[in-house]
Parts: sequence; structure tokens; C-alpha cells
Amino acid sequence: MDPDTKRLLELTTNDNNTNRTDAIDEIINIIQLKSPKLLDGLNETNKQNIALACQVKLYAYDDVVFNQGDAPDAYYTVLRGTVSIYVKRKETSPNGDDDAYQGRNIHGKFITTLSPSDSFGELSFNADGNHSVRNAGVVSDGRHGEARVVRKSAPTTKDEVDASDSCVLLIIPEQCYMSEMFARDSAKHQTKDKLNLLKGSPPFQHWSMDQLVKLAYAMKKKSFEKGSVIVQQGERMENLWIIQEGRVRISHNVIPPSSINTIQQGIRNGSRRQPKEPITVDVANLGANDAIGLVESIEESISLKKSNRNAIALVATKVFFVPLSFFKPFLKDSRTHAVVEQVAERRITWETLRRDYAIKFPKMSMKLPKDVESMLKYSMCRKSSIKVVNKKTLAKPEESTSLTPSRQSKGNHVLVKENMRETRRKTLDSLANDEAGINCLTTMEDIGRGILT
Repeated sequence: MDPDTKRLLELTTNDNNTNRTDAIDEIINIIQLKSPKLLDGLNETNKQNIALACQVKLYAYDDVVFNQGDAPDAYYTVLRGTVSIYVKRKETSPNGDDDAYQGRNIHGKFITTLSPSDSFGELSFNADGNHSVRNAGVVSDGRHGEARVVRKSAPTTKDEVDASDSCVLLIIPEQCYMSEMFARDSAKHQTKDKLNLLKGSPPFQHWSMDQLVKLAYAMKKKSFEKGSVIVQQGERMENLWIIQEGRVRISHNVIPPSSINTIQQGIRNGSRRQPKEPITVDVANLGANDAIGLVESIEESISLKKSNRNAIALVATKVFFVPLSFFKPFLKDSRTHAVVEQVAERRITWETLRRDYAIKFPKMSMKLPKDVESMLKYSMCRKSSIKVVNKKTLAKPEESTSLTPSRQSKGNHVLVKENMRETRRKTLDSLANDEAGINCLTTMEDIGRGILT
């Protein structure tokens, strides 16, 4: 065992509180050396109380730190070696025979490995003291990566386990953790928030707990102020962003045909005429539990994929993100892939339609109407009442534009409405020849509101 870990073990196992009190500064220094971020954000009083209450314990290979379903008793940090996390789908084997599980399979399905300076155990703690049971089991891997000591006989007590074959954990008891660290970690450790967020998002609602936990451990949190750019069109798309709270505007920068002609003429004539600024086309607003990056996630190549859209925070927004390279293997699950693919197809269809209108009608406003989310399937977290139509339905505008008796009684107001609908019909006639976007639309009236407003 390295000298610092050995010294920390000696100081924290000494029953003489006077000696420990004298060594508080030394204990704090060693903890900060072994796990630099563990005490971040805590004041000196917090650190001193932790130094007085913490313990260091050795776990041999295959020793159970705690089982799934146990009551929470402490917060743990790995000082040396590694531990593995397992999740059971059921408490017993499918046949009801616990003996059917051999070796580590008895703990459930392997989720991930935690290395030195990683902490765990905060998931079960609640501010009101009504703690949840452990939703995963943790097993020691010993001094992972190095040859284990071969013993001639089994040790008679746990204290006799050879230190060279042990994983070393720093343990902060539940009462100390709640009084000294919980306030900080409630904002810093977001495992429960991550799980709740994933459970409320359609692609993950059918996932098992082991899948959710594995993805949650890889997710990180980030906050954006109003107007901040989360994703910029043209930049490489590296992450899947899941909105926890706030609002995000999705938009496209579209180069108008006149700018393309200007560029082409400049190339032919050798002039330096500047093209017009791109048109910003608003596509959709996304809220809590929705995701950005699903379209890119189904692409074959992630490393070179660039975003075709902007994502800008409309208000102060909090998101969790995970690398697309980490998320992509989850798409091997056929059901997850089907949900993501369906969302991606709908989004691409609607985006194509919006871009085409911006090019064909550059003087039209490309702002979203207030009720756009009630008619779109772009947002995967809203129950849409859209009734998909085809070209045959579009060919019968009289069915969706006929005036009711109450409208006919309004004189000039009716004539104005009728003229507006006539304009919409003419516009839609030109669109009806385009394949892209038709399946994303509803009735004639809804189409007109969504595009021309």
C-alpha cells in the first residue's frame, strides 16, 4: 500500500478521538491528494467534521460493498483499486432458483467500473431523511490490474486480508454526509435527476434500469443563459443533448437563391460581390425531456458529422449531455432504434419543408406561430393530434376551407378570411408537387397557419 493510503488508514482507524483531532489537517491533506474533487466547495468546518467522521476500509476481490435493496448507510470514494456496479432486473433468477446464478452473475448485470477518485452512494439519499434503498449493488475488484496475492489458506478474519490485494474505500457515514455534503452534492450529483429525466423521454421509457443507470453515469450537466448557443449549424455534432428544463429554439440558416447567383457570378466575373446574409428559418421549440442530436445519432459516421441546425436557449436552460459515440451502441436495441429513427425522419421532413419555403418565398416570415407545437410532430415529448394526410386530401381544398354559417354572417371579415385561404391554396398547390414534407402536415387550414404565419 502506498504511504499516503497507509497513513490515512492508520489515522482513521485510531479509536482515540484526541489523536484524530490532532491529525485533522493531515487527514484533510491526504484526502485532497487522493481524491482532489471530493472536498471541493466545502468550507473548513465541513472538511474538519468529515475528517473526524470518515473511515478507510479494505475490500478484497469479490467482497460486497453493498447489495441492491440495502438501506443506505454511507457515501463512498475509491482511493485505490476499482469497484464494479451491478443491477438486478429481478431479485431471483427467472426460474426462481438463486443457484442458477453463478459467480458475479448473482449480483445482476454489470453496468460500469469506478476507478480511484470516483465516488458513489449518493443516489439513495433524500433531503427529508426518507432515504431510498440501494438501486444497484457494488462489488470490489480488489487492486484491479495487478497480480493478486495467492494465499495458502483463507484468512480467518477480514482484518487479515492482504492489503496488496485490496480495494481501498473512503467511507463517509450517512449522518456526516447529510450534514456536511448533501447541500453541495444535491446540485453536483444528479443521478436521480438523470434517471427521472430519461424515464420521461420517449426513446428511453422502455429501457431497463441497468440501461438507464449506465447512460446516467455518463451524462453531464450544463446550464445555458437566455440567448446562448447550444449547437451551431456547421459545427461538428459530438453530443446528444437532453433538456432538463427551459426552452430551446431549433433553426436553420438558409442561403437564398439570390446569394447563390451572386456567388456564381462573382466566380465567373472575378468580382468580390458580397452575398446576402443567410435567412434564419425557425423550425421548432423544444422543452423538457426533449433531445437534440437524435438525427445525427442514426448516421453511420459520428466523427465527421456536422450539425445542420442551430439550437439556441430561449430562456435559462439546463441540459444533460452525453457523447454520441457513447450513446450510439444503445441504438443496437431494435426498439430504441425504431423510436429514434421515427423521430429523426419526422424532423428531417419538417426541416426540409421549412427550408424549401424559405427558398421559394424569401420575403415570407419564417417565424413560428404561437400554436405551432400543437400541429407538429417535431417535438417528441408532446402528444400530437396531427392527422397525416396525403396528396389526394390536399387536392380537395374545398373540404377544409368551406365557411360555416356563423362565419358567413360576419360580412367583410368573412371575405378577408376567404381571400387568405385562397392565397394559402395557391401556395400549397406549388408545394403539392414536392415530396418532402407532405406527410408532416395536417389539414389545409393548419398547413396555412404553420407556414404562412
